[in-house]
Amino acid sequence: MSKRFDIHEWQAKQKLLKENEPAFFANQKYYDLLNDLRDEGHLHRYGVTQLQMQFGLSEEEAQEIYNQYKEDLEAEQPDAADFYLKNLNESLNPEVSKKVDSFIKAMAKRYDYSEQDAVFAIMAALKQRNMDEASMTGTGTSISTGASAAYATPKAFGDDKRKKRKAYMGYKEI
Repeated sequence: MSKRFDIHEWQAKQKLLKENEPAFFANQKYYDLLNDLRDEGHLHRYGVTQLQMQFGLSEEEAQEIYNQYKEDLEAEQPDAADFYLKNLNESLNPEVSKKVDSFIKAMAKRYDYSEQDAVFAIMAALKQRNMDEASMTGTGTSISTGASAAYATPKAFGDDKRKKRKAYMGYKEI
């Protein structure tokens, strides 16, 4: 005969298992976003900004998480780090970075925004610009209604149940 189930023994074992589990990675939600950006090839371009926008972080907090991510990537996946971070260093133009920083600061000063709000406004403007460009390239769909050759009559599509019923009953439609 088997040993009876002891709930207290089971709970003690569960507690031991839980204590030996590694702690949940505190930055996992941030790292998930950064991994997605890395896979899309946008890590170096939008990493810090996306952390700020999606999680409401200050620039310093976002930069700290971004730097920690790069260190962890180098430690855990050195080959991937070589590939992604090498491309990162080669693709950044310091002059462009300086111009973007000065533009953000000038916009913040002119409209009395925080730098964070200026970044949000710039991102919104870029998103709007992309939408405007898409609508100008003719990717939209045109629909015309009314009494024209393109107008579909109510019975233009689908089965005509009346014809099927008559055919089943042995009648022929003329």
